[in-house]
Amino acid sequence: MLFQSDFLDDGDAKEHKDRLDMAEELLRRSRVVVACSTKVNENVKNDIALAKRLGIVSTTMDGIQKAGKKAK
Repeated sequence: MLFQSDFLDDGDAKEHKDRLDMAEELLRRSRVVVACSTKVNENVKNDIALAKRLGIVSTTMDGIQKAGKKAK
């Protein structure tokens, strides 16, 4: 989940839309999305789905660590 949920209220329709717009803008500038938590909630799934729709690679910290070990 992108950080905007810390200061935007998803219960407020305008703030929810603003959060989604900001998340999309940040994702458009990204090359990779890394899910760092072991807890995957609906917001995280939505962020990953948006990244996929935008053609941005998504992975987890475990995936990065495994790739690093294989490279050694």
